[in-house]
Amino acid sequence: MRTDSERKSVCFRRPNPARKSRGARLEISRKGMRKMKTRIIEDLDNRYLVINDDFDKPGFELNMLMDSAPAAALKLRGRYIDNVYEYEYEIRDGVSLEEHFLAQSVTKKDIYEFLEALNDLMIGLRELLISKERIYLGISEIYIIDGRYNFVVCPGLEEPIHDGLKRVLEFMLEHIDYKDDETVLCAYQVYHKLVRDKSSISSVLEGAKPESVKKEEALTDKPEVLSPASDALEGVTTMAPVNALKEKEKKKKPIFVIMIVIIVLLYVIDIKLCIAGGVIMVILYAVSLKKSGKTDADEPDYDKTTLLSESMLKPYIMYEERGKAYQSTIELTPYVIGSGKERVNLKLKSHLVSRLHARIFCEGDDYFIEDMGSTNGTKVDGRKLKAYEVVMLGSRNEITLANTKLIYIRQV
Repeated sequence: MRTDSERKSVCFRRPNPARKSRGARLEISRKGMRKMKTRIIEDLDNRYLVINDDFDKPGFELNMLMDSAPAAALKLRGRYIDNVYEYEYEIRDGVSLEEHFLAQSVTKKDIYEFLEALNDLMIGLRELLISKERIYLGISEIYIIDGRYNFVVCPGLEEPIHDGLKRVLEFMLEHIDYKDDETVLCAYQVYHKLVRDKSSISSVLEGAKPESVKKEEALTDKPEVLSPASDALEGVTTMAPVNALKEKEKKKKPIFVIMIVIIVLLYVIDIKLCIAGGVIMVILYAVSLKKSGKTDADEPDYDKTTLLSESMLKPYIMYEERGKAYQSTIELTPYVIGSGKERVNLKLKSHLVSRLHARIFCEGDDYFIEDMGSTNGTKVDGRKLKAYEVVMLGSRNEITLANTKLIYIRQV
């Protein structure tokens, strides 16, 4: 049996020598760590970082990570070989953080991009009910693929996130350009806040933003809330104005009946009283109409046909987030949907949605949707698209991005 201290330390079993592998073995030995060995294997189409672990049985975590891994996690496939779970992480043509910063200096932008990717991953794991201690922050196991940081999430691993952060930030401090005062100041501030003060990554990122950026994000992140009438022409019929007129006429009838009864009674009593009462009631009725701001001249002409505005003819997306319904009009194309902060027209809050997940574009009078190589895929009317596959949209389609359902509607 392993002790608690052994569980919390990073320890992986030596790889199975019977398995053929190509590429160099990476051996890491840093302060406060045991030695850890990983290896790189290759096939015709891909490269994989392989880890054999001797931790507890992964259970549901392995299935969740294989099926619904967050965007910043390396794609994982697990296999049970020789009574040991072997994890293979798809790294394609990516470069490890260690190799990347041995070739060039760390900049302020690099530090914040690393923290943003890690923060996104932690939030995504929280949604899957997976502990952030499953993230292994080894400098040779963090890969930069397509300009983005990707991390190893290892079922069964137990390593405090601040220990891994300390390891990475110390490496970054060793490889910054000390002539770059801005980067030096940033690196040491981040190190002290995260390692010494144990602050959260999100608070460090929030504090680093200029006030102008915070205000801009507060405005852009606020989606357009659907009004009750914005089911956008759906379910609205030509009977609506007719019914409205009937209701108004019903309200008018009792008033006229009462006025006629009063005038008749006054006529029976005295004709002069009848005339005076009639004049007074007409004046009072006119005053009440003026106060309400409505006259018969203000009534819309329901016999006149009105053209739909151009904005109402444009396609739009309807969706729900956290119990609220939203609508977003596709004003311009390409219309990009994703969870990223930049280059998206519709930002979704789910961390299972890739930063640039899918895009809608127009050719002639037709609209199309294309999956942008997303991690968790795109479905149109239940059919899953391949990466970068293009499908033509109709007048109404159900689009599913990871776990978020959208309704595409176009008035033809």
